[in-house]
Amino acid sequence: MGFLKNLFKKKEQYTERTFPAQDWPEQITLERNHDNEDDFYLIKNPTFEEIMGFLQSMYDDADQFVILTMPELKNGIRYIQACQAPEGIYVQLGMEKDGTIKLIEKCCDSSETSEIFEKFFKEGIVDHIDTFSPVLFK
Repeated sequence: MGFLKNLFKKKEQYTERTFPAQDWPEQITLERNHDNEDDFYLIKNPTFEEIMGFLQSMYDDADQFVILTMPELKNGIRYIQACQAPEGIYVQLGMEKDGTIKLIEKCCDSSETSEIFEKFFKEGIVDHIDTFSPVLFK
């Protein structure tokens, strides 16, 4: 989990990085971290209400993050994840192409974050991807 938390920290970050695509689940998965940093709550084939519940948990606790992963690509997006930061909620998209993942992100409020997760879950799309920026790493 430390890796994911570090993705959301805004430190001196300089370059884009890609990650190898991995074995993806055979169904939609929804995850959020547990109080024990090495554990996750995982729901397979979540309902919309379960997604909104995980997001609400994140809105209520700045140490929480949420990941929604699809078993197949949806418009080039494999997963979306979100976590709070002092300036807002960062929503990141895992864009998959040629066996690699590139992260792009956008700072949102809770309403926009919920809308992004809902549209991705229900329709497999994220509006206004051009407003997301590459995640840069040191």
